[in-house]
Amino acid sequence: MKTINVIRKDLNKTIFSIGFLSCVIATAILCTTAVIHIDPSTSREFTVFEMLLKFDREFLLTDVSFSSVIVFTKALSNYFFMFAPIIAALPFISIYLTERNSGYIRMTIARTGKF
Repeated sequence: MKTINVIRKDLNKTIFSIGFLSCVIATAILCTTAVIHIDPSTSREFTVFEMLLKFDREFLLTDVSFSSVIVFTKALSNYFFMFAPIIAALPFISIYLTERNSGYIRMTIARTGKF
């Protein structure tokens, strides 16, 4: 039961921080700037954001290449996989540095148990 409480408090500390919110926004921006469609006649590349603004809803609903699964897999481009570890680590840096500078990190390690 003690371990569950520690995990719950760490999740609350992480999820309700401003760093976590900024990383979610950065990930959303990174995914919406990925190229998901190339116009064959002009060789112009369209991102997710451009598709939502410029293309007609009827066209997006009728074409199979704009289904949610295909758009999601195309949005996870190479840039996402390159920057995802960095973005995922950002919220924890400020929490870790605050605990280390205050000396509280010794108390958190001792409170989690002997194992």
